[in-house]
Amino acid sequence: MPREGVWVKILYKGLMTIPKAMREKVGIKEGDVAKVRVEGNKIVLEPRQEAEYRIFTDEEIKRWEKEDRLSKAELKKAKKLLADIP
Repeated sequence: MPREGVWVKILYKGLMTIPKAMREKVGIKEGDVAKVRVEGNKIVLEPRQEAEYRIFTDEEIKRWEKEDRLSKAELKKAKKLLADIP
């Protein structure tokens, strides 16, 4: 793998393929979550650390929705915001 990096094509909605050798080197696997940030004019992608957050199941989220006392309009707005999170 070249030290200076490789060129990748940015597709629809910003999708791109991270070369396999790079994913393997930093331990990113299919389904993983990574942190993305801007540093100057660069985009930095960082693999997550196991203890940084917890992934909730669809069943947990559905149960919370039932328990939630938000109005239907507030719940709709919250679902829209959550849908934008990868």
